[in-house]
Amino acid sequence: MKRDLLITALITLALVFGVQGFVSAQGTGGGIDAKIGFVNSLEILQGCAEGKAQIAQVDAFTNTRESELRKISEELNTLRNNYQREAPTLNPATAAEMQAAVQEKDKELRRLTEDAEAALEERRAELFSRMGEKIREVISEYAVANGFDIIFLESPGLPYHDEALNLTEDIIRAYDAKHPVN
Repeated sequence: MKRDLLITALITLALVFGVQGFVSAQGTGGGIDAKIGFVNSLEILQGCAEGKAQIAQVDAFTNTRESELRKISEELNTLRNNYQREAPTLNPATAAEMQAAVQEKDKELRRLTEDAEAALEERRAELFSRMGEKIREVISEYAVANGFDIIFLESPGLPYHDEALNLTEDIIRAYDAKHPVN
């Protein structure tokens, strides 16, 4: 996450300060003619067939884990409700056992939640890493094949760019052609 924010900040600074010379000199006889484009890497990930399939797998994993956590949460609520309802009439030993069972189930739920979050984050990171490398490769090949000097990743901090420079859909098509899903 921090790495993504840093990359976005660096790209934004490069766009604001560095690319300004390229864009303003384009076609003005200023000696620099650069063909530039922009892509939205998240849209590429979500738009290409492989990305959709991988995201569906992550979503299925998430749904399975959420279902498991919901079941344990319901068990915990049942234990709590039983304890609260029966506590006034229980002998101290039984009350302590029930309270310990509630605490143990609560601890189990917290651990499983942390494990699920870590596993989900790991799967997402793996997806972004694996697909990100392929996306960068396709962008590079597209740039070379189509005479682009530079293709930037679109970021929320980007002040402005003409939508005609947006190559996202072209990159999705190129990605799907190079990496078809079986």
